[in-house]
This record gives sequence, structure tokens and C-alpha cells, in this order.
Amino acid sequence: MSTTPAYKPALAGALFTALTLFGGMLAGVGLGLVFQNLPGHNLASTLSVTLGVISAITGLVAGSAAWGLAMGLLAQVRIQRRMALAGSLGHRALHNGLRCWS
Repeated sequence: MSTTPAYKPALAGALFTALTLFGGMLAGVGLGLVFQNLPGHNLASTLSVTLGVISAITGLVAGSAAWGLAMGLLAQVRIQRRMALAGSLGHRALHNGLRCWS
């Protein structure tokens, strides 16, 4: 029988979600802005935008994979690679589904 209160896993899940998903998004978009605003760079506009988008998507996918790992840690799952893959694929599908409904 567990002695932890019922709200602690919910708070841990909310904290993991905020840190990993929003953190990955902010890191990816921040890195993308670095590519956009480098002083003295002579990249073509298309290449600059492409590098910015690639870094933003990479940040989102990495944050989603970290979210999957965190949820696996919370659920005490031992298959970490599958949890990372499920987190990145699941979050992307959830985001697409919500965008379709809005």
C-alpha cells in the first residue's frame, strides 16, 4: 500500500509536462531565432529560415521525447527508448489533432 497522497503524481506529471514540453519549445524556438539574428552572417534568406525551422522542430521533438521519458519515470516503466518514441510521436499527434479542431 502506497503512503503517498493521490495528488503528488498529478503534480509531478504537471511539473514534468511544463518543464519538458515548454522547455523544449522555448529552446528550439530560441535556437531558431539565433539563426535568424546572427550578426554578420551572409546566409540566404531561404537557408536562414530553413535552419531556424529545423532547429525549432528539433527542440519540439526533443522536448516531447523528454516528456515521454518523464511520464515513463512517473509510471515506473523500464523501457525508456519506447517511452521516448511514444512521447515524441504522441505529443505530435495530439498537437495536430488539437490544431484540426480549433
